This record gives sequence, structure tokens and C-alpha cells, in this order.
Amino acid sequence: SLDPMAARNFYEARLDALEAEPFECPAFAEIQAGVAKGREALQQPVPPVVYSFRGFVANITDIVGLDLESDAPPESIEGGLLLAFENAQDLVTMAAMMDPQIAALNLMPDGKPVRLDMAQLAEIAEEAFAALSETALTIAIGGGAERLAADMLVARSVTPPTFLSMNIDAARYYEMMSVAMMQEPDAEEENPTPVAIRMAMRDIMAASGKLYQRISVNVRMTERGVEIESRTTLK
Repeated sequence: SLDPMAARNFYEARLDALEAEPFECPAFAEIQAGVAKGREALQQPVPPVVYSFRGFVANITDIVGLDLESDAPPESIEGGLLLAFENAQDLVTMAAMMDPQIAALNLMPDGKPVRLDMAQLAEIAEEAFAALSETALTIAIGGGAERLAADMLVARSVTPPTFLSMNIDAARYYEMMSVAMMQEPDAEEENPTPVAIRMAMRDIMAASGKLYQRISVNVRMTERGVEIESRTTLK
């Protein structure tokens, strides 16, 4: 979750502080020199829809055929994505102006799923659906996509809300990482990782996959500061 305008105001206040009381220590000279660039960045035009952004949720339930060692793309993916906006219809309207396919969907903020017949999605999923409410847009692919697209719009959020939340199948994640460690280095890489080290990292990841089942992390911004809650489930 994120409030872009609040993030901008926070950043601008830091620039104000650095201008009012510049760092005198040479070690912070680079930070002080970045104030001017920061001001320039704030002057760049930003589409209004950006400031209505409030966060996203990605729920990936299955990936089939992904081969990290050979860099092969997945054969199929199941899951859903929710984009939260103060006025989600504005996001869809902007996208429809750039893509006739999106305009043809005629998505309305009524929460009813609409089938997505797009070649890009057809390559990795048998079916895909999108749904829109006043405050969010969902896109779901794979088995049960129609129901998932609708359910994500009405799912309850946790209290107090999180800034960042992750919940992963650690066993499967480390299995994928162990395979990725054996990817051949880029031919243009100047100092490729030696095979012995890559094999050692592969073994570490494989061992971790046999130890861990799930890992969840929640990060919250509170009046006391940043609170990090984590839970690890062993096999």
C-alpha cells in the first residue's frame, strides 16, 4: 500500500530541511549535492492518476513450466492482480485511450468480471478475466479466474493495514532458486561466478527448501515507528 502524494510531501520536507540546515560533514556531501536534483525531479509533470494510486496485491497460486536454468518462460500461470486507486475508472479510461482492446471491454465499476481475449494472456492461461469497482481493478488468469477477479474486489483487508505484506511457499521458492543458481553466466559478464560457488549456492538453496515450508512478513507504519512481523513455518 502507498499514498504517492504523502510520499512526495515527505520527500519535499526532507529537501526543505537539507536546504535550511545543510550538512557540513564531507561524508554527506553527495546527499547534500542531490538536493538540486531532487527539486528538479519534483518539477517533472506527473499524470494525475498516479496520485490516486493506493497500492496493489498480487496473488500467484501456481506456475507451471518455468525453467530458470534454461531461461524458459512459464507454460501457464494461475493467479490474480489487484490495483487500488481512488478512482479506478480513471485508470481504465486512460488505458482505453491507448489500447482499443481495452476500450472494447467496456469495463464498468460494477464488480462484474469481463473475459479478456488477449493473445498475450492466452499464451500462459486458458482463461483470463478483469473486474472493476470504484476503487480497484483486478485481473485474474488461469483456472477459476472469473471468480477470483470478483472475489479480490471484495476481500477484506487486515487491520491495522500493512505497508508491505508477503506470504510465500518457501519450499517451492528455494527449489526454484536452487535451479536458478546453475544458470549459465552472461557471455558479456566480466567476472562470472565460478562454477564451484554456483554449485555451493545451489546446495544451500536446496537445503533451505527441505527445511522451510512457508515464510510470511508484514511491515506496518505506526506511531511508534516501523513494525516488522514475521513468521516462519518449518517442514
